[in-house]
Amino acid sequence: MQIWSLAYDDPVIGLAHRKQIYTLRWSPKTNGGGQRVLATASYDHTVKLWEIPGGTCLRTLMGHTDSVMALAFSPSGNLVATGGFDKDKEVRLWNAETGKLVRRHNVRAGVYEVGWNSAGDCVAASVVVIRAPS
Repeated sequence: MQIWSLAYDDPVIGLAHRKQIYTLRWSPKTNGGGQRVLATASYDHTVKLWEIPGGTCLRTLMGHTDSVMALAFSPSGNLVATGGFDKDKEVRLWNAETGKLVRRHNVRAGVYEVGWNSAGDCVAASVVVIRAPS
């Protein structure tokens, strides 16, 4: 994956997984150093959180058993919801600061999309609605 600055014609950063990246999302908040955080979800069963503009991988979220097709930051940016595909059939909630798994839910089918409500206390997945931990 490559990131472009609107000021330049050439990409300024290249980021990589072991397989193709399926989706990506920007965090609504900056990290402790004031830099943006970008999450990428991949066919390699992982989600990576990157510090931008440096391009450093801050952490890798591992545990899904199939491609990660869905990804969303909570409105506060403190949690990340991820959804796994056919063999996985899970929605996972992660602490964005530490990378630790907070909660996981088995669902009926592969997850294509996840999204948070504006209060950040509920996650909708393409197959189920889940209450986030308070």
